[in-house]
Amino acid sequence: MAGCAEDDDIEFPLTQAEISESMGLTQVHTNRVLQKLRHDGLVKLEKALGDT
Repeated sequence: MAGCAEDDDIEFPLTQAEISESMGLTQVHTNRVLQKLRHDGLVKLEKALGDT
């Protein structure tokens, strides 16, 4: 990830399912945590191309 930051932003192109699986968490828990972080202004979530 070194050298990927631009204006204090880092693109982290993983799906919630991939994050959940890699951390041993449920997708529901991962979604709740990410939504809380988004609400607090700590992350910006974007849909990937092809997501519905």
